[in-house]
Amino acid sequence: MVFTLTRAAFLCSLVLVTQLPDISELAASQGGPLPMSEFAPPETREPPPFELSGRVGVRPAAGKAHMQVHQSEDPENVLSELKALPAVLFTIVQAHDRLLTLEKHPLESNHPHWEFVALDGVTWASSKRQGWLEAAMPFALRERNQNCTHQGMIRFSAGPGGELSPARYQVSSETCAYRKLDLWGEVDLEWDSGRAPDRSRLVASRKALEQHRLPLRKIEQLPEDYPALPADGLRPPAQQLSVYGYVVNGIHYRSDCFTRQGPFPLCSEFALPSYSTAKALLAGMAYRQILKMDAGFADSAVTRWIPECRLHDERWEGVRLRHLSDMNTGLFDSDIFQADEGALKKINGFFIPETHADKLAFACTAYPRKAPPGATQVYHTSDTYLLGVAMSRYLEQRQAVRTDIRQWVNAHLYQHLQLNPVALTTMRTYDETAQPWAGYGLTLTPDDAARLGLFMAAHHADFEQVPNWPAARGERYSNGVWAVDASHWVGCPEPVWIPFMSGYGGITIAMLPHGSVMYMFGDGHEFTWLRNAALLHNIQSWCKGKPS
Repeated sequence: MVFTLTRAAFLCSLVLVTQLPDISELAASQGGPLPMSEFAPPETREPPPFELSGRVGVRPAAGKAHMQVHQSEDPENVLSELKALPAVLFTIVQAHDRLLTLEKHPLESNHPHWEFVALDGVTWASSKRQGWLEAAMPFALRERNQNCTHQGMIRFSAGPGGELSPARYQVSSETCAYRKLDLWGEVDLEWDSGRAPDRSRLVASRKALEQHRLPLRKIEQLPEDYPALPADGLRPPAQQLSVYGYVVNGIHYRSDCFTRQGPFPLCSEFALPSYSTAKALLAGMAYRQILKMDAGFADSAVTRWIPECRLHDERWEGVRLRHLSDMNTGLFDSDIFQADEGALKKINGFFIPETHADKLAFACTAYPRKAPPGATQVYHTSDTYLLGVAMSRYLEQRQAVRTDIRQWVNAHLYQHLQLNPVALTTMRTYDETAQPWAGYGLTLTPDDAARLGLFMAAHHADFEQVPNWPAARGERYSNGVWAVDASHWVGCPEPVWIPFMSGYGGITIAMLPHGSVMYMFGDGHEFTWLRNAALLHNIQSWCKGKPS
């Protein structure tokens, strides 16, 4: 729903200010984007003179949107549409110097390409306008029907009477392998103070989030804390990075959140796509928990829960849900690694359609039977989609209420972790079914990635017992989690299996020995994380016996 104003609403509760001068600190020509430091709160600042609470509407200002394209295959008409932000409406509550947003899910709009996610920001007293406050708020533009995520900041001033200045915004980073853009300009803000949310609930949620976050240190401090690490330190594990970090002995060592215009001002609120790490974090976790309730679920026939896969050629005969989980259904075109997943006709058949019916039809019919179930592993996101459908239908039947795996996993596993609320949402089909994608489509912050890595460390398979993935350099795969033997990196005489979650473009969350975690989010198709992860062997040996 696009936010529009009625005359009555304007007279009753809305203050719309469009003629105020721009925020002086952000004044700049429209020749290019600004340093991201211009959108950061000052290091020393006075507390805000009052508190905001209500609804904010973002309305693009005609002629004030700018774009610089770094990489894109989009036609000109699509690029012209990508330039403008969506028109959206969201709720904010101020708690001291924090600006909290109620809606941590993509906001409704009519934009053909962008979904807007508002995250928590900060406020402080204006040094230019007596009695006014300044606000800086991170946001994300998530590509509609895809998991690509572009990170931005918005900054504005507010007066004690509800006045809002025009806001400046800028997007200078993304975690997206195929589309890289700088966006910047102005939007008009509209303020409705008559619809205040439940402030106490929002404040309590934010407090719980901050209490559960891992203690944070700069990544440069890791070699200082552990002198046994090599003198050259932990250089970035890839070229095109959004952020990377380690958890060592319960401390989160995090890099800056990188942009083309300098560090992102509020890195703790930096939105990141999950891509296929969701196969473990959502579908895999739901599957493991269901098996604890019903061990026989794994041997259920796919067609029992998904009758849409009962085809005349009976290609799904004998295929069980455990085969979907481990991607060894025996249905495929090619067993060459990633050949099926990357085939254009498959991308157009599964990843482009927006409805559950279309995705389900593809998943059931796209691949012929080539091998007995369980004999050959071939990577298919559509297999995870089918598993997600089967699990959601099982949970609805068991609980006799409408539910799905996202809601169930939140309630039974993730709620106590107090993750950022944005991590408890998922992308879904764009129809009444609203089926979770299951195999991708989550949004995480760096702290979420670190803590979910720790959580997953206790919930992955014993990879000593998992067969090798035949076409992927000896890696192993089980229920959304990969593993690689790191023994040659650290000189151990026996295999050292390192479980990790992997996502398209350059995303890794690795569960390392001794309760450590390493994560990297990038989009340059680089997966060279193991070189850096193995440096932690210098702190505490990864070998079971003596190193060779």
